[in-house]
Amino acid sequence: MLNKKFFVNMFLYFMGFMFIFNPSNFSSFNFLYILLVFSLGYFVFHRDDFIYLIKNKRFFALNSLCIYLIGYLLVLFVSTGDSALYRAYTTFLVMMAVVSAVVIVHIFIKNNGINFIDFLRFIINIGVFQLFFVVLAILFPEFREWTLVTSRMDGIEELSNDQFGGLRSFGLASNYTSSLPMFMGLCSFISFYFFLYFNKLSLKLFYFLLTFLFLFSVILNARIGLVPIALLVFFLPLILLHMFRSHFKTVFFILILLVFLGGASYSVLLDSLYMERLNNGVEDFNNFLNGNLTGNFYVLKYMWFFPETTTAVLLGEGFDVFLSKSNNSDIGLIRDIYMYGLINAFVVGSIFLYFCKPLYKVLFEKFGLIFILIFTGSFFVYYFKGLIFASNEVVNLILLLVAFCVIGER
Repeated sequence: MLNKKFFVNMFLYFMGFMFIFNPSNFSSFNFLYILLVFSLGYFVFHRDDFIYLIKNKRFFALNSLCIYLIGYLLVLFVSTGDSALYRAYTTFLVMMAVVSAVVIVHIFIKNNGINFIDFLRFIINIGVFQLFFVVLAILFPEFREWTLVTSRMDGIEELSNDQFGGLRSFGLASNYTSSLPMFMGLCSFISFYFFLYFNKLSLKLFYFLLTFLFLFSVILNARIGLVPIALLVFFLPLILLHMFRSHFKTVFFILILLVFLGGASYSVLLDSLYMERLNNGVEDFNNFLNGNLTGNFYVLKYMWFFPETTTAVLLGEGFDVFLSKSNNSDIGLIRDIYMYGLINAFVVGSIFLYFCKPLYKVLFEKFGLIFILIFTGSFFVYYFKGLIFASNEVVNLILLLVAFCVIGER
């Protein structure tokens, strides 16, 4: 017979999916509004926990940063930059996301206990639900067309069906070309570590398979999500060397499966229409190594520029260079410099790292230094593709993980 715990977990999965991916297909407003109303109502019955979190130094620092940025951006809006008002709004969404993340974590702990690995598996399972929608978009093109047509993301349909760049944007989310693939890439990376972490053969096979399924979803959307896997491959010899003596069977198992899956992927998928973006990326990377800039590397060369004055570089102009028709950039750091300046970008990065400290402590205890290097390196590289301080799949993941670690410290 189904019990209360089952229904609460089903609600958690729905809430977690909508919080992380926030698909924009069902309404004209942000789903975070609904989550915020629910969360505030939830805290009415858990006031002591709410007061504790308000007083917690990590959340206090993050919320103070948001309030400061909103005020700074409003000043820029009044004085110079029309784009600063929308950026102030997106910063307010981060504050809303913090409240929602805390409630999701609080319900999870009350229903399932304080176990970080279990919570990570909960996150991975949410990623599996996204995989379902990715497969659905592949099998039923009309579903994919619906997700693109009803998305609030401007120009996504044209971008996703570019005949020169290959098909992209598969799933049910809001940021198909940046934070969605990065989230799925992190899921692929974590799944591989779960493959190493668990001793039970069925779990090893499950998470090893998920590693490649998540990887495939990344390739279908945007190559930025390959960064965690690329870093994992770079560090893999060290990981295998460390494991060799105590986990010889696992190391052998990895090598055999890599050879098998690599051969199968090459023969079945390499010439597929869905792999065109990966093939183009490999070609661009080879050209880059030979001193020739093509594809994304060529585009990035012209996206790396700064404001004309030192004052504008340090303090910003309140201008979203991403929206510029003449000279635009989607590099996160450049966008932040144009918006609120290099000084504030440094402040944001410093406080965000301080906020994440409890998470790094737990990750080091569970998985070691190499995991942290790959995890952190992925976010650093992602800053060249999208915004770090915004409510998206990547930041929402961090909010959930830090919230779990902070509440677990209590």
